[in-house]
Amino acid sequence: MPKMNRQIALQEIIDFLGSDVIEVFGNLKGIYVKHLKPSEAVDEDTLDWVNSIRPNKQVIAENSKAKVIIADKDVRYTSPIATQCKTLILVENPKLCLLKIGNRFFMDKIIPGIHDSTVIHPQAKIGNNLHAGANAWIGECNIGNDVTIYPNVVIHDHVIIGNHVTIKSGAVLGFDGFGYERDECNHLVKFPQLGRLIIH
Repeated sequence: MPKMNRQIALQEIIDFLGSDVIEVFGNLKGIYVKHLKPSEAVDEDTLDWVNSIRPNKQVIAENSKAKVIIADKDVRYTSPIATQCKTLILVENPKLCLLKIGNRFFMDKIIPGIHDSTVIHPQAKIGNNLHAGANAWIGECNIGNDVTIYPNVVIHDHVIIGNHVTIKSGAVLGFDGFGYERDECNHLVKFPQLGRLIIH
């Protein structure tokens, strides 16, 4: 889940991005970012970004309400940006950098654990650091390391799930497909499910 209001020092973000940062213009000292927001809701505490595919990148940066903006090297630190005391961080891929920052600073980390209401088949093979949410049902299957299973997931027998997999709420994995053929009496004959589901 997103952490809606944090207070992250801009210098900490710059340090985290490391070699992704090409150049920084403006002040770093005493500058904090509180949140990420969609473009229509950006305020001065937002970490804003300019998509590299936008034709009007410079205009977006100059008109943003945010005090900190991530953009590619086509955006210049012009007088309108400097006059508004904005900090401009130039990177090769602004969108990727924003995703990294969002995941590192603005998302709650899931702590591995199995909810009391989760049902796990005694013959299931479970790796390390499994997180299984409420009412999950796990059949006789193989699950790798660092897997996150959200509430109300059903995993049937013979499914293989690799490492670092996330399964969102309501998913049903490994159930028979809906394959039928009509016989000479026009009755539906179920197609046998001979394969198995493997997720990496």
